[in-house]
Amino acid sequence: MKPSNVLQFKPEKQSELTSLFGKLYTPEEVAGFLKVAVSTVYNWAKTGRIKCFTLSEGKRKTTVRFTAGHIEAFLSSQKRG
Repeated sequence: MKPSNVLQFKPEKQSELTSLFGKLYTPEEVAGFLKVAVSTVYNWAKTGRIKCFTLSEGKRKTTVRFTAGHIEAFLSSQKRG
């Protein structure tokens, strides 16, 4: 079962999301910004610690993207907790 704060959006093209929300960041970009491992970002997304858009889901690979708002909300929650 997925955490309720994971946003699922399956657009025909990623450009649809970009036009709605601005720049989308990959897990690799978020990991570099936060100075953590990419696997940590995926784990946080999977457990709902950081919100994300799930673009595709498979048995071996899930494609997720993050907005600046997702990252800012995560950072704010870390300062409080």
